[in-house]
Amino acid sequence: MPAAIRFAGTAAAASRRPPADSGRPWVPSPSRGPGTASAELYRAFDHDAEVNKAALARDGKLTMPVLATGGAGHDYAAMAGDMMREHADDVTHTIVPDAGHWVAEENPGFFISMLLDFDRAARN
Repeated sequence: MPAAIRFAGTAAAASRRPPADSGRPWVPSPSRGPGTASAELYRAFDHDAEVNKAALARDGKLTMPVLATGGAGHDYAAMAGDMMREHADDVTHTIVPDAGHWVAEENPGFFISMLLDFDRAARN
């Protein structure tokens, strides 16, 4: 049985801790409820856009090679190249076949080949 896992929590969370000899791990829920961390990603989009716009205005476009990619089954894939060209001069746009959002997991062979080809070209 795993040892109890203990994280700092509220007194209320501590009162729900299983007995130490139960062998059950203990991880209290976040105080704001489950799913809070994943929602924070989307809440940050507007702020991230402003930071990126300011960096682009201050520093100009990226000059290093940039790989823009997405799975063929995802709407974003077709737009990825144009979106990256707004922020970078040297963009390689590749759409991963037989993949949706999780391209590395859904077509790992193609994904690895794509990364190696991009790296090889960027070094020359």
